[in-house]
Amino acid sequence: MQCHRHPEREARRKCYRCHKPLCPACQIRALHHLFCSRHCVVLHGVQDFLHRGLRRLSAASGMPGIPAQETRRRTVPIIFLALLSIMVFISQPSPSSPKGFVRSFPGEAFYLNSGSSASTRATIVPPHQMSPAAPSSASPGTDPRGKQVASIPQRTPLENWGFREGKVAGEGELDAAPDISRGSLHRREIALTFDGGGEANVAPEILQTLREKGTSSTFFLSGEFIRRYPELVRQMVADGHEIANHTTDHPHLTTFAINARHELLSRVDRRFLRQELKGAEELFADLTGEKMAPFWRAPYGEQNATLRRWAKELGYQHISWTSDYRKKKSLDSRDWVADPSLKIYCSAQEVQNRILGYGDGANGGIVLMHLGTPRTRDRVHEKLGEIIVGLRERGYRLVKVSELLEGKGEGERL
Repeated sequence: MQCHRHPEREARRKCYRCHKPLCPACQIRALHHLFCSRHCVVLHGVQDFLHRGLRRLSAASGMPGIPAQETRRRTVPIIFLALLSIMVFISQPSPSSPKGFVRSFPGEAFYLNSGSSASTRATIVPPHQMSPAAPSSASPGTDPRGKQVASIPQRTPLENWGFREGKVAGEGELDAAPDISRGSLHRREIALTFDGGGEANVAPEILQTLREKGTSSTFFLSGEFIRRYPELVRQMVADGHEIANHTTDHPHLTTFAINARHELLSRVDRRFLRQELKGAEELFADLTGEKMAPFWRAPYGEQNATLRRWAKELGYQHISWTSDYRKKKSLDSRDWVADPSLKIYCSAQEVQNRILGYGDGANGGIVLMHLGTPRTRDRVHEKLGEIIVGLRERGYRLVKVSELLEGKGEGERL
C-alpha cells in the first residue's frame, strides 16, 4: 500500500475518516486517531461531538425525574466546548505539514537519508520554484498580476497538489520565497542540474559527456566539494556551466531525517544559514574569481519557508526539481538510491525512460542528478548521453536554470 500523496513511500496506516493510505509525514494525530488533513479532523470531530450530544439529549429526555430544561443545561455547554476546542485546533500549525510545503515537496517528495532532497512543499506562485520558476514582482499586497488583494497566500507550482502554505515556525508572514521546481510551461526547455555535496566519483565522466554533447548545465556545489575538487570546479567554469550554491558543509537543516517533518534543527538559525551560503560563495570566488549564480539547493532537500526566506535575504532563490505526484512522475534521477531492493530504486534504463517519457509535461522541467553516486554498477550517468540525445529528438532545448527562468511568465501556474 502506497501513500496517497507520496506514491514512492510505503503506507501502513490509513486516515480514520476517509481511509486514504498515509506515510509517516502525512499523518495528523488528533482525537486519538490518525487523519490525512485538518479537513478530516474537523469533520470527524464535529460529527463525533454532535452525535454524543444528541445521544445524551436522547438518553436524558427518556429518564424520569430529569426535566428537559436540566437536560439542555447539561448538554449545551459540552457541545459548545467541543466546537471551541476544534476551532483552537484548526488555528494551530499542522504538525504533519513540513513548514513551507504548500511543497515543497518535498520534491520527489522524500529523500531518505541520502543525497539530495526530501519532500518539500513549495508555494505556488508563478515565480521561482515553488515548482515553476521565475520570481514574481508582485508586492505583498498584490497578486502576481499586480492586482490588490487581501493577504492571499501565494501558491507554489509544486503545490498544485492540494497543499496550502500557512504560517511557519510561529511566524505570521506568508511564504514570500517560493521553492522553484520548473520554468515556463509554454517553452520546450529543460535544465539538467547536478548536485555536488562531497563526492565526485562520476563527475569527470559527466563533464566529458556534457562537453561532447555541447550541453551547458547548472551545478549546485558545496564548499566542501569546491575545497576537495578545485580542478573539477575550474573545468566546469571553463566549459561554460553555471555554478550555484549547495551550502558550505552540506549539513542537515531540518528534522526530516528524525521525524519526517521539515522543522528547523535547534542549531539552525538565520546566522547559521548565512554562514553556510556565504562560505561556499567565498570559496568559489577565491578559486575562480567568479560569482555564483543566485540559486541554492538545500542539502538532502531539507528546506522550508523560513529557510527560503532567509536565503532570499542573501539574494538566493531555492531550486528544487520537477515532479507531478498526481501522475506519479518525477525528473529526479534517483541516482542516490543504491539498494535495488528498495521500492524507489530505478535502474539506469528506467531513469532514462522516466525522463524521456515525461511527455509534454516536461516543458520547463528541472532534472536532478548527482556528481557522486553510491552505486557500483548500473550507474545513471552512463545513460546521460542517450538522455540528452532523446530530449533533443523530442524538441527540447537544454538550458541552464537561469535561462530556464527567463522564460517563466509571471502569470503562469501549473
